[in-house]
Order: sequence, then C-alpha cells, then structure tokens
Amino acid sequence: CTTVIEIGCGPARHCLELARRGKYCIGIDNNPKMVEYSEKKARVEGLERMKLVQADMRDFDLEIQADLVCCLLGTLSHLHTEEDLMRTFQACAQHNRPGGLLVLEISHPAELFDGSLMDPQGDAWEAEEDGTRVVVEWGREGDFFCPITQIVERTVGLTVLDNRG
Repeated sequence: CTTVIEIGCGPARHCLELARRGKYCIGIDNNPKMVEYSEKKARVEGLERMKLVQADMRDFDLEIQADLVCCLLGTLSHLHTEEDLMRTFQACAQHNRPGGLLVLEISHPAELFDGSLMDPQGDAWEAEEDGTRVVVEWGREGDFFCPITQIVERTVGLTVLDNRG
C-alpha cells in the first residue's frame, strides 16, 4: 500500500502518521479550518507526501485512485440518510484502485446503547498545545436521541483559552 485517501480526516492525525511512514496520503475534510490546521501540521513537519483537500465526503473528485480509502473514528455517523451514505460509497469506489481496500470504522451499537450515550452528566476532555487550552464538553441533560433513526442531538460546548487566560 503506497497511496491512501482518508475521508473526513479532521486534524489528519492518521494522514500525518502515514506520511511519516512514507505513504502518500490525501486527507479530505469539509471544514476549511480543519484543513488549514492540518496543512500547518504537515508543513511544520516537512511532510511533502501529504495533501489536504477541502471537500464533502459525499461528492469529491481527486482525479487519483488509491490503494486504500478509509473513513475512521465513526465519521460515517455524520451522514444521516441512506442517499448520503450511498453517495459516499460511490465516491470512495471511484477513488479506489482495482483490488484496493475500503476501510470503514463504525461504532458497534453496544458502544452506543449501553446507557452512557444519553448520560445527563455528559463527558468532557481537554487538550493543550502551544499555550492554548481547549476544553470540550459533550452532552447535556435533555439532549435528544431517536431510537428509530438512531440520530442523536448532542450539545457540545467548546471553551478556548489562550496563554492570556
């Protein structure tokens, strides 16, 4: 495997690692700020075997085929309709070489329905980088979950503190 496309790459941690290991990796994300952030990371590390593209995972055209196309960390859960899912699979198939692999990381229902999904206390975590601290709070009492569609409406709080407080 020499060429990888990761759809919905977010901060591109997988792409960064693959590029460090000599793979040519293209990361796709719909969020321009995330693409900008990832490009900066690749530039700082001097990773020339990595490209980042702002595109929708349902409809992207890179004019390249890869040995591996992947969608990791439950990113497919951002698609809410069967039509969106099929469009994404078609775009992935278009970019996968004959004999290539499509890897999808999907949450098992047991991970979602053990009761913690709708815990009114929610969850929180934080990270710090270059003097900036980010605190993410995930979930609030009253957040909605539909057992039929399996769509969750979660409240997400984001607090960013720079070194000035």
